[in-house]
Formats: sequence, structure tokens, C-alpha cells
Amino acid sequence: IMEIAVVEVQRRAVRPAFETLVDPQGPVSPFAAQLTGITRAALRGAPTFARIADGLVSALAGAVFVAHNARFDWMFLSAELERDRGVLLQGPRLCTLRLSRRLVKDVAGRRLDRLTDYFGIPNRARHRAGGDAEATAQLLVRLLDLAKERGAVTLGDLGRLRNAECGVRNSKGSVVPRATLHCNSAFRIPHSAL
Repeated sequence: IMEIAVVEVQRRAVRPAFETLVDPQGPVSPFAAQLTGITRAALRGAPTFARIADGLVSALAGAVFVAHNARFDWMFLSAELERDRGVLLQGPRLCTLRLSRRLVKDVAGRRLDRLTDYFGIPNRARHRAGGDAEATAQLLVRLLDLAKERGAVTLGDLGRLRNAECGVRNSKGSVVPRATLHCNSAFRIPHSAL
């Protein structure tokens, strides 16, 4: 982890809550440096994960963890917390990637930049934690609007929407369930965001 950002969504308003570079205490891969623009030199003097862990945990406390491909980000943050504190990240989470698969049918691909372009959402710093977090939060707001149009206004509704067609269509048009691994991860949305 080289950078972390947390934004807060309250009643459709997106506000930055926490953002910092993080010294990974190791090399920065050429791929990561090219993708993000973050070099080892840029990280000189940045705090280690251990130094920012309390602020991060505080920023996430009582909130729903939302990310685009949330399982990926959750895994990295949880691994760092386990390494630093001996505990795993806890709490409800929501994946805008998975939600978009149910709600946005006319977009080729589900990458964050494709979806934000589709909705006209700006990203002030693509592939940087703050820019992507803000863009993901704006995407969440749009996806919640689409979910509401389909009658999903409670957490239970959203769970049913998420699982409604978790499968693939066979040649007869019937939905054949995918393996349980892919279907049963639930998501939650903060009541204030609905």
C-alpha cells in the first residue's frame, strides 16, 4: 500500500475524510510507479502503515466500506491490519463493481473509468487514492439512484437485487446459478445513503 484515501458519503454529498501517502517500506514496482505516478522518491518521509493505522481505523469506524472491486482493497487493508495489529478489517462492505453489473447494462466493461465516463463523473486524479475514492463515491450515489428506480430502497431489497440473477443464462434463457463462491457475498449500504 502506497496511498490510502477515505471519503464520506452523507445524503449524496461526498467529503474527503482521510488521505495520505504510505511508505510501503520496500521497493515500488515499475508498474505501480507508472500507473500511479508515485515513485520511491515521492514516498520519502511518508508515514508507514503502522503510523496511519489508527487514523484509518477511526475513519472507517461505523461506516460501510465501499470500493470498486471491494474484495481486492479489503484484502490489502485487512492484510496490513493483521500484520500491524493482529486483527482483520471488520464491518459491512459494498462493491460498486458488482452493483454496476446488476444495474448498468449498456457499458462495455466495468472498470471504474468506463463507468465514471458513462455517468459523466470527473476523476481529479485517476489511479490515485483520493481521485479514485471520490469518483467511486459519486458512482455509488448514481448506482443507488438506479437501484431505487428498480424498487431497491432497503438493505434487504438491495440484497435481493444483488442476488436476483447471480448466474448465467443457458441457451433456453433460464438463469443457471454460478458457483456459490461468486454468488453469496452480500453487500450493505448505509441507511443515510438511501
